[in-house]
Amino acid sequence: MEKAIAICREMVTQRGYNVVDGDEGLVATKGDETMGVFFVDAPKFNVSMIEHVMKTLNDLAASSGIIVYRGSITPFARRVTSMEDSEVALELFH
Repeated sequence: MEKAIAICREMVTQRGYNVVDGDEGLVATKGDETMGVFFVDAPKFNVSMIEHVMKTLNDLAASSGIIVYRGSITPFARRVTSMEDSEVALELFH
C-alpha cells in the first residue's frame, strides 16, 4: 500500500490540494474544500467499511473522497458508493 499512498498523494497534489496525513489515510484541502483519501487493505471491501468511510468523510465535512482497496468489493458496497444522491463524491481505485 505504500506505493498507492505515494501515488495518491501525488495525484491529489496535482489536483491543487494541500495534503496532510490523517488518522486513517490522507486529508486534503483546497480553499474551503476537503477531500479524504482512504486505503483499505482487507480481503473484502464491504458495507460496514463504506459506512465507516462515509462517517469519517462526514466528520471531516468533506465534499469528496477517494477509496483505494486491495481486495474485492461486495456488490452492495459498490452500489452504495455509486449512489448519485450522496452529498460526497466518491472515486474508487483497485
